Amino acid sequence: MTHSFRSLVLRSLIVPFAAGIVTACSGELPEGTLHANGLAPLPDPPDLELLDEPVSVQFRIRDERVRQLTATFDTPVDDLATAWGELGMLYMAYGYWEPAAACLGNARALDTQDVRWAHLAGLLYRRLGDFSDSDQAFAAAATLDRRNVAALVWLAENALDRADFNAADGAFVRALAVDNKNTRALLGRGRVAIERSHYDAALEFVLQAQQQQPLAAEIQHALGLIYRELGNLEQAQAHFWEARRSRTAQDSVVMADAYAEELETLRQGSKAHDYRALKAILSGDADTAIAEYRLALDADPEAYDVRYNLGLILIQTGHRDAGLEEFSTLLEQDPNHVPTLIRLGYERTMDQKLPEAESYIRHAVAADPGNVQAQLLLGDFLEHTGRHNDAILAYQAARTLDPEQEPAYIGEAISLMRADKVGQARQVIDTGLTVLPGSQSLRELRQNLEPRQ
Repeated sequence: MTHSFRSLVLRSLIVPFAAGIVTACSGELPEGTLHANGLAPLPDPPDLELLDEPVSVQFRIRDERVRQLTATFDTPVDDLATAWGELGMLYMAYGYWEPAAACLGNARALDTQDVRWAHLAGLLYRRLGDFSDSDQAFAAAATLDRRNVAALVWLAENALDRADFNAADGAFVRALAVDNKNTRALLGRGRVAIERSHYDAALEFVLQAQQQQPLAAEIQHALGLIYRELGNLEQAQAHFWEARRSRTAQDSVVMADAYAEELETLRQGSKAHDYRALKAILSGDADTAIAEYRLALDADPEAYDVRYNLGLILIQTGHRDAGLEEFSTLLEQDPNHVPTLIRLGYERTMDQKLPEAESYIRHAVAADPGNVQAQLLLGDFLEHTGRHNDAILAYQAARTLDPEQEPAYIGEAISLMRADKVGQARQVIDTGLTVLPGSQSLRELRQNLEPRQ
């Protein structure tokens, strides 16, 4: 088996939890209800028939709780605030932003001392792009709990998003005074330093952040920017490539936020289990991820990406037959599911079941001609089976789709060499180095093609 094929790395296509569509907010409280004056009306619930049953039950219970308490004249204010706030949290957990804002606004009006409602309102207004209200809410949350690092970091992020670098740096400094290893704050100070062109200081902060979360694409990209400005192009290119690879592992810097985590615990149904499986993968807990994916499929057997992810993680944890069975089931449901066709093509090649492998790979290319990974796998397969000229065409298609695909240049150059077209191989490598000047692999391959003295 060729080095080209063995070196192919297939990444999982994790599909995170997709938030719902914002619904209307026009319900009315019963006449004569205590605290009704000055409060937003009770939102109409979402169309419960469109939700998984566990989710619709959640909405019914919390909506009814608010209705009961608002209809009772001797309800303690704290209890009513909690009922409104918890209903707002439920709307927020499932992505119904406007109703969530109305409910949380009522909770804050009724109880100004509960840090939960202030912090969650800060997150919500930030999500809606209302940075003024978000700042006010996070500032209140930080005042109510002076060790609320997350509120300080979000305040800084708000300032950074509107290019107020002084305010951003000040809030990041305050956060680090409480938690000097907060990754988000360290990266934030680095981002501020980049904006101010203080690249040596930026490097110091971002390297500290990297110690906490080395796989985060945000950190790798920041390092690429810094090294590029410092003139170290090879190091910069390496970090930019790592940032691209990280997109299927850990995109963003994970920040501890107890209030955001509380929202996650509310989610139920297929999408919620999918989300929890992703969190388990990021934390290295494969057993929990497998269990959550199975629960997601119990709720929605036609969640294709969930089944794909389950099959992939089963294979990666040594349960290969079970993983392949999930892929077979998926193709019965969706015969053109390209990630599954690609993976089965790879697996069958490793099993030396070459006709079956080629069928899967060509099906993937036919189903999605613009899929770079399918074209690369086809090139690797054709090269593996000795069809050098056909492999060259597949690699050319891959680098046409994405000119920054290093494996396409390497694969095409190797196929050209094996087809006794060494001069053309040099030209391909030189083109690759023009696009990817930091590629050590292309540089080494080019050196190997230099005429011997």
